[in-house]
Amino acid sequence: MSSDSSEDEDLDKLREAADSQLLNNALYNKTEPKLEEPPNTKPQSLRRSKDEDEQFNLFRVSPEFQNYVAKHLSQILDKLLKERLETKNYENYVKPKRRKSGIKLLRDSVHCISVKTRDVAPQVKKRQVEEDESDNEAKFRAVAVSADDILSKKDTKHWSTRSKAPVYAYYKTQQGLILK
Repeated sequence: MSSDSSEDEDLDKLREAADSQLLNNALYNKTEPKLEEPPNTKPQSLRRSKDEDEQFNLFRVSPEFQNYVAKHLSQILDKLLKERLETKNYENYVKPKRRKSGIKLLRDSVHCISVKTRDVAPQVKKRQVEEDESDNEAKFRAVAVSADDILSKKDTKHWSTRSKAPVYAYYKTQQGLILK
């Protein structure tokens, strides 16, 4: 029994030394406390919206404002088309059969637009005029200066004889030296 009593004493000493708050039965339980999960907040998607109303709303304006602008735009375009259609000369115009189809700028436009291609007139190539060689030669002779004209100082009476820089005269001696 001595061994039993010593074991009991050792166990008592261990219990006194051990912190009862740290070592308890809850420490050995396998149940884990549940942590609070943050609410599932996802960032806004960077994909384009598939909603057509929002897709065409680039300026982020209300549908009422869009309708207001569309109404006024439609009125302005109808007014311009009406003025353009009224200014045409219909005296020699043969009225074609009326078609019910056409292109409208806006859904509630009254007038249809007709697309007409304009025929571009071909550019007329101008023929090159051949110049007389005799005329060219006469022009060249009028501006040409001959060597005889230069030597005779023809048409140089108003020229300045004075040079802006001093004129140096160099002489060569018999020994080959150049002097000023």
